[in-house]
Amino acid sequence: MQNTIREIVRKLKAANEWNDLDITTAAKITDPSRKSFFQQESFKQLLEESSNGLTGHANEISAPLDDLRKKLVSRYGDGADLQIVRAAYKAPAPMKFVSLACSIGKIRLNLITKLGGVPTNATEHDVFAACGPGKFNPY
Repeated sequence: MQNTIREIVRKLKAANEWNDLDITTAAKITDPSRKSFFQQESFKQLLEESSNGLTGHANEISAPLDDLRKKLVSRYGDGADLQIVRAAYKAPAPMKFVSLACSIGKIRLNLITKLGGVPTNATEHDVFAACGPGKFNPY
């Protein structure tokens, strides 16, 4: 995913759409409450941080695996017959925690808007739910 976001940034820069990305994307959003949600954070900054920092979200993937490992060890004893190898590392917590689902969802909604599309209600609902209850509720 991180490489995909890097490629999006590269293509926006190559098309000379990078410098005014926030302005042109915000101009396409007509719903005032939705516009307010997206103006809380710069789309450019979100793309830059995501293109370099998604590895900081490794814990979101490794935590469920750690829970599964604990269940397996409790079921199979000390694991003499079962070898479990740690599959992820824990990166230091970022200063501002935003879930991976929220970051990717915001990128997805902004790209849909930037490309002239209109996100479905279901897509918006999923993103707003991932970004936290009460952040935005158009319904």
